[in-house]
Amino acid sequence: MCVGPEDFAKVSAAQDAARTEWRDYEMSCGNYKTAMSYSVTDEEIAECEQARDAMFKKECETGSYKKALKQAKTPEQVAEVEKYQEAGRVAWMEYHAACGDTSAALKYAVTDEEEEKCKQAGIDKCESNRKEWLAFYTEKGDYRKAEECCVEPAEYEAVAAKKEEDRKAWLKYAIETADYKSAEQYAVDEAEAAEVAASKAAYPEVCRSQWRVYYLETKQYKKAKDCSVTPEEVAECEAAEARGEGGVRAAQTGHAGSEEQSRTEWKAYYVETTQYERAIGMCITPEEEAEVDASFEAVRQAHVAELKKKGKYHEAKKYALSDEEVKACDEEEDANQEVCRVEWYKYHLECGKYKEAKALAVTPEEDAECDKAESEQLETNRTAWLGYYQAARFADLGGISAGSRRDLGGVSAHLLGSRTLQEIGDYTSAKALCCSKEEDEECSKIFDQYRSEWLRYAMDNKDYALAKKYSVTPEELAACEALK
Repeated sequence: MCVGPEDFAKVSAAQDAARTEWRDYEMSCGNYKTAMSYSVTDEEIAECEQARDAMFKKECETGSYKKALKQAKTPEQVAEVEKYQEAGRVAWMEYHAACGDTSAALKYAVTDEEEEKCKQAGIDKCESNRKEWLAFYTEKGDYRKAEECCVEPAEYEAVAAKKEEDRKAWLKYAIETADYKSAEQYAVDEAEAAEVAASKAAYPEVCRSQWRVYYLETKQYKKAKDCSVTPEEVAECEAAEARGEGGVRAAQTGHAGSEEQSRTEWKAYYVETTQYERAIGMCITPEEEAEVDASFEAVRQAHVAELKKKGKYHEAKKYALSDEEVKACDEEEDANQEVCRVEWYKYHLECGKYKEAKALAVTPEEDAECDKAESEQLETNRTAWLGYYQAARFADLGGISAGSRRDLGGVSAHLLGSRTLQEIGDYTSAKALCCSKEEDEECSKIFDQYRSEWLRYAMDNKDYALAKKYSVTPEELAACEALK
């Protein structure tokens, strides 16, 4: 009760603080009407009105028209909401119309002109889509679907022209690749059919000539003679064979000519494409054969190294040329597996997965290390849980936060002195985790301290039932009886 000016001043200050707190709370929640009722100064009223106007504008801009209308206080604000609402309607109508969704656009149309505009936009969108699909199917070569998209004679003519152009291109390609069955299907007139027939008749001769040249370049003279049909071709094969027998001398004297250049180029090509037998066949000196062998050996070793890097040792051994290489590959595989085992062993050990770590342990030292790490981890966990169960879990007994004490009519002394109770610790679990006399005594000491604190709390609040619950000595029980 107030007995002097100082007391009235304190109560007034507390009420004003509570009023300000509630006002700020309502402002933060966007309840400006309620916040206005807590405002008493011109500055507070102006701040509320400014925040309310800002929220009103935000609701209008974000399309929350119903909320904006609730906040509108003047005809001008109602008109502004209607203006935003109309702009939003038009924007959605134009959006759906541009997307070709005529039915959705018509829902936003309110005049005959807008309905006509929406319908026309839908027609234009369909026409645009038709032309896009026409271009797509024409470019893709799906002429049946392209013709289904045509509506004008010019479009039919363009599709037919593209179809004819592609047919001629495929006819040419089929003739060049000797696919005469397809070429006959692409031929549509007598001239094209005659062209296909002539190419088909000449193809065996072309193949014979190409194979003859190939056999000459690869020094397969017998096969080259078999492909020869004229005396001149036979003589050319015999001359090439004679040059091949004296090729070493020709290479040393530098009179091999174009044949030597062709041989060198083919040899380089076969080396580059890893065709070993053909590359060796183009060699005419031991030095060239050694060079080819060295090139292929480098390729083999690089491939083996790449397979080992990927861990494919079983495939790498397929390229081994000696027992020593196979043995070295096995040793490297064993070493790599050991490295992986150790890495996984350490990883599981660090993650506390001791069962998996023990499965990877292969030495007594590693087994002992696993057991030691597991024991240390268990002890750490036990100590942590013991401390956790011993910890008092109750709120500050000195009072509660200002947020739970809001009372605009005044803050009563009873509310200021109220205290909240929570769980105070799992003593049974804590006792179960004690494994030494010292820990047991410390646990009992902590429990007795907490019991005394709760007993004092109950006595202060004249809570007889709670005080009797925490009383264990005759003196404490007598004090509890005095509370009645």
